[in-house]
Amino acid sequence: LIVTCRYLSVRDGEERYEMLRMAGVRHAEDRTDHIVHAVGLGFTDIDQEMRENLRFAAAVAEAGMLLRESEWKGSADWAQALELARGCGSVSGDPYKEEFVYLLTLLEREKEINE
Repeated sequence: LIVTCRYLSVRDGEERYEMLRMAGVRHAEDRTDHIVHAVGLGFTDIDQEMRENLRFAAAVAEAGMLLRESEWKGSADWAQALELARGCGSVSGDPYKEEFVYLLTLLEREKEINE
């Protein structure tokens, strides 16, 4: 059992996302009551670097769904994945991220040519 709560807070005039995560652990092999017997609690301050990492991860996930022609891709397209990836300041100077953006650019151009 995992419960996650993400919220926006303002500290020192700056908006920040924070996340509170609670996890319950059942010791089913030891007990037959199936009651949560231990609870872990974690707090995360979602800073700008994490937001950029999440944005880049979303671009990678979107590209993966497009490559696989997933039924779950919804309205995803190459332009949107490329916009997400380019929106990350951490791309510049990271050769792997730069190459990914380059590949997305090629895939977007191919789509435009084939339309």
